[in-house]
Amino acid sequence: MRKNLPYYLHGLIWLAYGVLLALAINRNFSPTDAIIKTLVILILHVGLFYLNSNKLIPNLIKDKKTWLYILYIVGIMILLFFFFSWFERQFLPDDIPEAVRARFERQKDRPLKMPDPRQLFRLRLVAEFVALLIILVISSAWSVTKISRKKERNEELALSEKVHSEMKFLKSQINPHFLFNALNNIYSLTITGSEHASEMILKLSDMLRYILYECNESHVPIENEWKYINNYIEFQKLKSKDELNIRMEFNNEVPGSLIAPMILIPFMENAFKHSKVEDTEHGWVSISLNNNAEAIIFQVENSVPKQKHNKDEVGGIGLENVKRRLELTYDSSHDLIINHTPTMYSAILRIHKNK
Repeated sequence: MRKNLPYYLHGLIWLAYGVLLALAINRNFSPTDAIIKTLVILILHVGLFYLNSNKLIPNLIKDKKTWLYILYIVGIMILLFFFFSWFERQFLPDDIPEAVRARFERQKDRPLKMPDPRQLFRLRLVAEFVALLIILVISSAWSVTKISRKKERNEELALSEKVHSEMKFLKSQINPHFLFNALNNIYSLTITGSEHASEMILKLSDMLRYILYECNESHVPIENEWKYINNYIEFQKLKSKDELNIRMEFNNEVPGSLIAPMILIPFMENAFKHSKVEDTEHGWVSISLNNNAEAIIFQVENSVPKQKHNKDEVGGIGLENVKRRLELTYDSSHDLIINHTPTMYSAILRIHKNK
């Protein structure tokens, strides 16, 4: 978005305006008189411009008192009219100025009636009044544009802060129940003297580091998100002595691709929450992540037990929250398809890279 003009550009514009004004006035007056008139008129025009744009228009928009603005403008215009009437009389000659007389005399093919000094006075007064109206219109347009841009910037800043706060809140909603289960599982491993205890402690440490530190960034490498998923599943496997029916596939054609952190985790958590994967005869979970040049495609499928099964009720980011995050982060550049049948639940998330 364009910013307001810097002060030096204002000065250059008014300097150019003053030069043009001086050239116009110098045609009918001596150099001294032209300089005096130019300075006085320029000062009044500059004063009127900024008084209207910086004070009157902002107060009008703020207080919505149109009648008060009109009253101010009418009063100012009346004062300026009387001032210019007095001011022009100070430069009113007893006769037609030589420069004006010469221009009329050069019109030999079109003889014109020579105006008298009073007529010139009225013409200059009308010209000054029209110039004041033009200054008012330009300053009003300038002020409204400036206020509109400031309002847009404030709205964008407020929206950005709101989105940032909302994103932090959504990302912070990790599943405490999973953490407690993980610690209990590690404790059980240490009691039994399992050689996997230290390994699982490192995995849990990696997961916590990812959540607490890396997730503060708006985007992370997709490999980090997949590593978290792998660690999560390793802890899920500890819940059963039998091998669980879990299929995992990661096809990473574009290493280093970025993704919003913790954006895939809720779908995986949801699959383990509802699949009853511990039932090795009927329960299963399938997770695949495909990262190519066009899109990131994440697909999660899980079995649906005949009897309603809903563990880990406490905590979790939740699908509604992750949908909100997807809207805030990817807007129209993502597609989410969820299918639910009596025996299977599936979620397919596509994050398009070129939209």
